[in-house]
Amino acid sequence: MRLLITSYEFPPVGGGGGQVARTLAERLALRDHEVDVITMGYRGLPRIERRPNLTVYRVPAHRQYLSSCSAPEAATYVLSALPRVARLAGARRYDLIHSHFIVPDGVLGLAAARIANASLVITAHGTDVPTHNPSRVGRLHKLVSPVWRSATSTAAAGEADAKKANTDTITTLFFISANVCSINLISLVKVTIMAL
Repeated sequence: MRLLITSYEFPPVGGGGGQVARTLAERLALRDHEVDVITMGYRGLPRIERRPNLTVYRVPAHRQYLSSCSAPEAATYVLSALPRVARLAGARRYDLIHSHFIVPDGVLGLAAARIANASLVITAHGTDVPTHNPSRVGRLHKLVSPVWRSATSTAAAGEADAKKANTDTITTLFFISANVCSINLISLVKVTIMAL
């Protein structure tokens, strides 16, 4: 299977969501799936990393801190990543697109899924979960709700986030163990792929 993972966090950049994306990408590559990752670049990191069955593309973006990213910085990532996503999705014809974070990666995943005519899975992590922290990001959630609704499958990084994301259709959500080394990450992908 050929997969594209988008995640603006991918170690050493970012936090827990990036750890989930990396572990999933590495485990899928070990199982002989072809995995490409689009992520945010950071000074001193290589633009392209190639390993067996896994290629990581770090696109240029403005990011001041390794551990955190502001909305304007995330916007520079999306603008920089869109052309790369479009080229890869058109050339590689992925079977599955998996975007970590509704914002900013859901937009990239939606574009890639439409270009490649592939299924889209979006995993929400924390603040980007709809209804999470509405006083701070509620307007943003309303703005990106079409992206969330366009996904073939949705996932949350824990049961609490899944309930916040959509209490009416909880059965369509999959749960990832908080332990990123857990086999549950691979189970998520197996269940998601089988569901498609």
